[in-house]
Amino acid sequence: VSHQASQIMAFLEWLIIQDGFKRLPQDLPNYMKMPKAIYAKALPTEEKAYPSIEEAEALLLGMPAVTVAQKRSRAMVAIAYLGALRADTVTSLRISHFDVENRQILQDANASRTKNGKSLKIDWFPIPDSFSAAVKDWVAALEEYGLSGGDALFPSLRVLQHRKDL
Repeated sequence: VSHQASQIMAFLEWLIIQDGFKRLPQDLPNYMKMPKAIYAKALPTEEKAYPSIEEAEALLLGMPAVTVAQKRSRAMVAIAYLGALRADTVTSLRISHFDVENRQILQDANASRTKNGKSLKIDWFPIPDSFSAAVKDWVAALEEYGLSGGDALFPSLRVLQHRKDL
């Protein structure tokens, strides 16, 4: 039903710009929008399976941390759990957004991609220290490369592996 309604909406949008039909109300396609209650009924009712924090820690501790790419991946997983961050937000964080002293992640909408452009100070979740340690180790590795402050917390691997001027 939803698919058919969207097809009718597309047809009406096309129709109202055709000669001879321009007097039709401009909001006519909106009358075909389905109410949210219809979509809610179609949503699955069973809960998704998520790993427990113990399983997530076992995953993190099982991840190798030998190469730069492995350390970076490990830190990305860890910070996602520390602050319940979306993948797009994680990849756009800056080093200065990881505040070790206050145990916070500073989500700055002006410098990183955030949902709905929200800036937030996110307190770390009370989870095992192995998560924060993975990110701290990554930040220390970046500082050895000469990166700091406003530099990307997770620069592309190409930059990390091929630039000798870091």
